Amino acid sequence: MKYDETIGKSVLWNSVGTLFYCGCQWLLTVLVVRLNDDYSDAGILSLAMSIATPLATVAMLNLRTFQVAHIEDCFSDGDFIFTRIITSLVSLIICIVAVCAGRYTVYTSMCIILFVIYRLSEAIVDVLHGIDQRVWRLDIVGKSFLMRGSIMLAVFVIGEYYFSSLFISIVFMALTVYGVILFYDAPACRKSTQLSLEVNYSHLFPLIKIGVPLGAFSFLLTLLSSIPRLFMEHWHGEDILGVFGAITTITLLVPQLSSFIFNPLIPVFAERWKTSEIKGFNKLLLGSFMAIVLIGIVALISGFFLGEWALCLVFGDSIRPYSYLLCPVIGTAIITACIWLFGNILTILGDYNMLAWLSLVSVTGCLFASIILIPENALSGTILATTIGLLIECALLSTRTLGLIYKRIHMQKRTGF
Repeated sequence: MKYDETIGKSVLWNSVGTLFYCGCQWLLTVLVVRLNDDYSDAGILSLAMSIATPLATVAMLNLRTFQVAHIEDCFSDGDFIFTRIITSLVSLIICIVAVCAGRYTVYTSMCIILFVIYRLSEAIVDVLHGIDQRVWRLDIVGKSFLMRGSIMLAVFVIGEYYFSSLFISIVFMALTVYGVILFYDAPACRKSTQLSLEVNYSHLFPLIKIGVPLGAFSFLLTLLSSIPRLFMEHWHGEDILGVFGAITTITLLVPQLSSFIFNPLIPVFAERWKTSEIKGFNKLLLGSFMAIVLIGIVALISGFFLGEWALCLVFGDSIRPYSYLLCPVIGTAIITACIWLFGNILTILGDYNMLAWLSLVSVTGCLFASIILIPENALSGTILATTIGLLIECALLSTRTLGLIYKRIHMQKRTGF
């Protein structure tokens, strides 16, 4: 009983902290509008987010589920940490090359590079949080999110209000979040988990080999949202992208709330699959899916009845003409949550390569939809192109997941195990 209470408190800390951090991330898009006279800085921030998100996924290689699920025990904590440092450096180099090759102003380029450095802090701390989760110390994770979110938001306001500079604001953000990781996350992780930094360098390639298709899935999923935004910025400018970014950021709460349900259950899913408790596995999967549907329905009803009022309250009356976008965007967030669910299940099932290939098919569909729809339809075309790509991926991943489960059930009936 005491152990169960400890796990419950740990999960609660993680849920509260993660939700708070996501709220702070969303408030960035609100404050950058409120603290400026136009949508220029909001457009730059939205552009930086669009570029930083896929690069952060490259750094993470989506190895968190693999790490937590004990899928293979041959890798040490030091192996995961060393791999994460290498992939983060690679992501930063890709960012610098991409920005230099782009046609951005010097100010915009520097904001993008610094924001990517800030986002890479999430990749660094994520590997420590995976180590914490394996021993059910998600309370450390939750407290980290609370500290990083509150400090990051405070220094962002200082940068924008007193210096009127998005560049300075991002510098402050990066310095403070890395400070929290250095002085809180790393010591807490080492103390609670007997963290070993010993690295077997021969494990680097096998771990990256596993992480590449997982990272490709995560990277391609972010591209499903980023590609339409980049096309819209190219054809319609940074200001309209700022409006779109302000509306869409709040909907990230839908997949985030859904992750509260699924992520703590990763070890349970892995154990039931490993021990062939397929009935219990299926019940857990169905329950997780229904929870996403329930969260989505509540979000859609709230958006329909309160969306315009809430957007105007937060962003001002200038956002009113675009409030019709909220419910369709919430719909894309619901589909995204389902994709993450099935993607993590396929990771637990070890279907890494197929996960990447199916995602590539989805991105190809999104790319063609963006080229066709966005030049003439701007905002509505962007949402429609995103939705098409997400629906393709959700259909493919769910079909693959159900197929593997059916195959396992059939094998059990045939062998009796």
